[in-house]
This record gives sequence, C-alpha cells and structure tokens, in this order.
Amino acid sequence: MRETRQHDGLLLAPLREQGWYIKARHRLNRSNGGVALLLDRKWDVPEEIETGLEDVICVKVSAPHVGRTYHVIGVYIPQGSDASHAKDIFECIGRLCKELPNPVVLGDLNAHLPDQPEDFVTNRSAYPQHQHVHQRTPNEWAKTPNARGKCLLKLVNELDLVIANGRKDGSRRHPRQMLTYVDTRYKPPRESLIDYVVLPIHLYNACSSVINIVHHTAYDSISPGLVKTAHSLMCVTFHDDLVIGSERRPLKPAN
Repeated sequence: MRETRQHDGLLLAPLREQGWYIKARHRLNRSNGGVALLLDRKWDVPEEIETGLEDVICVKVSAPHVGRTYHVIGVYIPQGSDASHAKDIFECIGRLCKELPNPVVLGDLNAHLPDQPEDFVTNRSAYPQHQHVHQRTPNEWAKTPNARGKCLLKLVNELDLVIANGRKDGSRRHPRQMLTYVDTRYKPPRESLIDYVVLPIHLYNACSSVINIVHHTAYDSISPGLVKTAHSLMCVTFHDDLVIGSERRPLKPAN
C-alpha cells in the first residue's frame, strides 16, 4: 500500500483487528503519503528488513506450502520530493535487489520512462536469459520523461531487471490496461503509467500476470462525485513451487 494518507490508528489498526499482518513505515510528514504492507495470516509471520528510508519498506515473506521466499520491496516517491531524495530511493532499491534473494519491487514511483527499451531488448545477444522477454507495449499516454523515469531505466539496466508493466498486463491486445493512474477532474481525463512492478528475470519468467483490478473510469461512474483521482489496485501473480510433505510440485502457469 502506498500513499495511504491516514494515521495508523485510522487505517491500519482496524485491518490488524481483521487478521492482517501489517508492516508500515512511519512518515514524519503524514500528509504526504505513506507506505505499508498487508499480508494474509495464511502466510508466515513477515520479517521487516530495515531500509533506512521512510518511503521504502522491505519485508521477507514466506508460506508453509510455498517453495520460494520473497522479499517484497514497497516504494512510494511523493510527487513533490526533490531529485536527491528520489536518487537515494533508487540507490536503496538497487542495494536491496543485490543483497536479497527473490526481490519484488512494487512502487508508486511517479516516474515517466524515457522512450527507449531496456538494454536487453537492443542487445539480445548479450542477454541470453532475456531472449523471450518482448519489448514493452508502446505507451500512448506517455508524458515527458522525468528524472525518476531515467533513474528507473538506469536501475533495471544495471541489475538486469525487467519492468513487468507493458508486458504481463495484457496491454499488447488492450493498451489501456497498462495505465495505473487517472484523474477525471480533467476532460479528457489525465491518465498515466506511474506505478511499477520490477522483477529479476527468474521471477519475471514465473510471473503469470500483472492486472489492474480496478478500472478508474468505471469506478468513477459508479461513485460519481466520490472518486476523481485513483491509482489502480495492481495484482501480481506467480506460479510457484508447492511443497507437500517432502515433495515439490510445480504449479502450471496461468493460460
């Protein structure tokens, strides 16, 4: 969860009472957002990894019958933060991805990418593991690239990571499915891709889909006057190894 904009007592405490594991970073300026992780109690007790930054949360998660332990890295870069703060955040993400196995980066980065592919797309022969990763679907709603977008592209190129947006979200057939933010106060609505899923290649290959659960315009028409700006609720699914007794049985990828 990013940009919660709520005091813990208002938002997080009731969820804890409903049975969620909750990890949250406490912001000095609560009006500027927040970052937290909610985990179903069917999973093991999560272990938080200190990041040193209030806008980055890292949690080690595992489950009794799942063969892989994940490190979920939740990120929120506030729109109004300066370039040096964003640089610190990307350096932190890079350090965590290098040090920890199976990192899953989920972030409201407020980042607009440059109109260029990752290095593994332009130089296929140098990246044999990435041979089957197609180029991202062109973003028809792209904004002028900003410093955060350039930092994001630099990060994925340096660590051979893969941006799942524009690849696993069904946007090759339906380009609008890549959008993660809309502001319907304007006509036409302002629409953007600013929330990202970033994975190492082995997790990208295990990723079944990235789906925007809530379609903003439909939600706004259902609740006119209530919701004018919204981020999508993104769902990332993996086919993993089930551990049953001493056996491992691979789950089949979703069709």
